[in-house]
Amino acid sequence: MNKKYKILYHHQTLLDGAEAIHILEIFNSFKKLGHDIKMIANVTSQKDKFAPDSHKGHTGLIHKIRGLLPQHVFEFVRILYNFFDLIKMYLAFRNEKADFIYKRHANYNFAPVLAARLLKIPMILEVNSIYSYKGRLIFENIKFPRISYFIENYIYKNILFIVTVSTRLKAILIKRGIKAENIIVIPNGANLDKFNPDKYDGELLKRQWGNNNIFLGFVGILRNWHGIEFFLETLRNIDLNKLNLKIIIIGDGEKRSEYEKFVQKNNMKDFIIFTGRIPHEEIPAYISAFDLSIMPDSNDYGSPMKILEYMAMQKPVLAPRLIPIEDIISNNEDGLLFERNNQIDLQKKIEFLVNNLEERNRIGNNARKKILLELNWQRNVEKTLIKYEQKIAN
Repeated sequence: MNKKYKILYHHQTLLDGAEAIHILEIFNSFKKLGHDIKMIANVTSQKDKFAPDSHKGHTGLIHKIRGLLPQHVFEFVRILYNFFDLIKMYLAFRNEKADFIYKRHANYNFAPVLAARLLKIPMILEVNSIYSYKGRLIFENIKFPRISYFIENYIYKNILFIVTVSTRLKAILIKRGIKAENIIVIPNGANLDKFNPDKYDGELLKRQWGNNNIFLGFVGILRNWHGIEFFLETLRNIDLNKLNLKIIIIGDGEKRSEYEKFVQKNNMKDFIIFTGRIPHEEIPAYISAFDLSIMPDSNDYGSPMKILEYMAMQKPVLAPRLIPIEDIISNNEDGLLFERNNQIDLQKKIEFLVNNLEERNRIGNNARKKILLELNWQRNVEKTLIKYEQKIAN
């Protein structure tokens, strides 16, 4: 893997939130390994300073009018946009003369795949979600699932190979006719430098939150699929005062006021702190103040980045027993898994960790070791390049 490649990174996102972190971490990891990488995309945000000016603004315009259009009209515009985008991407790809293109999968976005195929440039497709998958449609409805299904299957069958973030997504892709050898599972990663427990001292935050308490923390958007309601209902049955336990919930979202009312109504406001949204660069300092961490729930296909960041910060993690999470955590070794939506099981696991400092330290240390050895962004890129060289050799 000594050869240095010229790589184009294509995405069609708002470059915000978790997707922005993922995109920039992968991009920067290729760069740190010495490869010549350039973003080339119809970007939707001026935050995307890596993309050439000639590709800025087009999808941005579409997203600006999104709020003015009914959803089915907006999605139809996105489909039609491919025919304009095909010309743009064909010319851009031809001019850059890359060894391969690394593309983040986006709904309806087939133009870059077709352009790369016409130019015979290998494309690696990163699949974090399958937009026409029924498990996703529960949380995020789309108006043309059949069209999405057809386009996605075209995309999956016309690239070099797929990098996907969970074995669950791999299983879905195989059911759709994609060969197993054309799929590699690489869960999300953590930034080893940013999420380094040696860099932070959480004692100041602990003093602000309450002296001599044990802190159980969550970081994420307050939305349905993160299971905060289930978590709060579980906490209602725990004697938080007896355990000397305080809960720190970092994040914001449409459900926050509802959760705060639940806490007030159930007389838990002295034990649960809602911090609101914290800038991502400050998150490691906050996690450093946790004694243990939690992901109450997730969808059944995604790779939760926050779990990896907790682990990188040497914190024991409580998480539901889901296939993508089992891709990351070895139960009782570098995390503790509970049965999904089972309040009694979660309560037992919380009480066990709160009452066992030695176990908290053991699990947290193992978690950090796993991140150092396997689950970091640079290692993810190295695995991708190994797969690429194997495919090209064959």
